[in-house]
Order: sequence, then structure tokens, then C-alpha cells
Amino acid sequence: MIKTIKLAFSYLKYYKKQTLSLLLGTIMSVALMTGVGSLLNSGRIADIERIRTVYGDAHYMFDMNEGDFDDLQEALHTKDFTVEKAGILTVKKEVETPYPNVI
Repeated sequence: MIKTIKLAFSYLKYYKKQTLSLLLGTIMSVALMTGVGSLLNSGRIADIERIRTVYGDAHYMFDMNEGDFDDLQEALHTKDFTVEKAGILTVKKEVETPYPNVI
């Protein structure tokens, strides 16, 4: 095990340029992925805020996971905000091709 570690460090010392370029490439790719993730998250938050500005807080709906609804039920009893109605919408079947509206 120790010989393997010594061999790896001697390889790193001998090939300094390649080691630095691999390290720099790894750092830059992680930074790029982090930046894209941050942009997607801020875009999602901005879209939610835009919908909230257009339609107001009275009719505000968002998707939740299973445990989030229980957290909402607990939050109903706090004084931070007021929720008049809360419910669960279950979609049993979706129509894949919409029917034409004939008037």
C-alpha cells in the first residue's frame, strides 16, 4: 500500500504539467456544473416569483413531495403566514390528445 502511494506521488512529481492541467480541468468543470445548477435554481425561483406577482398570493399552487404536505399542515398553526385552504390534488388519468372544442 505504501509503495503504491509512493509510486503515485513520484508520478505526480515527474509529470507536473499534466498533473496541474488535470487538476485545473477538474476544478473548472466543477465550477461550470455549479454555475449551471445555480442558474437553473435562480431561474426556477424567478419564475415562481413572476407567477406570484402576476396572479397574487391568493391562488398560489406548487408541487410538493409526500412529506412536504405534513410540514405545511404543521405550519398552518404558526403566525408567520395565513393559509385559508390546503388540499391534495390527485391526477388519476391524463388525456394524451385533447378533445377539440366545438362551439
